Amino acid sequence: MPESLSFPTLVISRGTPTPSIEVDNDQIEGKYASGDWEDLIPPFTALWVKNQKFDKTATIWTWLSPSVSFGHSGYSVFVAQFGLPKAYFDDLQRHLTRKLGNLVRFSDYVQPSQKDGWRARIHVQDNETWIPVDAVEWERVDT
Repeated sequence: MPESLSFPTLVISRGTPTPSIEVDNDQIEGKYASGDWEDLIPPFTALWVKNQKFDKTATIWTWLSPSVSFGHSGYSVFVAQFGLPKAYFDDLQRHLTRKLGNLVRFSDYVQPSQKDGWRARIHVQDNETWIPVDAVEWERVDT
């Protein structure tokens, strides 16, 4: 299996709302502060993909935005995906809640768009999970 992937075909469905998980980015303290909590998603996804023998293509997107959803003004990161089943989304939300507690919640249905600032953070292809290295190359996440 190759260690890198170039120019993967990212999965996004314009005009199709998808559920999102919202993380109260500003309130996280300790080892997951300063956005380090995002490092929880790639290994979780890689293990989930392997355990489920998921062999389709999917992309997980994130977006940083002002929010008052947690009872205060601040910034949240919204996580959305296209291509994985709802079971993945539910399992990811439980995983993040176990690690971050009440700083995670189901948000709304969103319509990710690169022009609106959504970033591809994880890509799943050929039963492997990939994270971006730069604008072209992606590296495989080991399980």
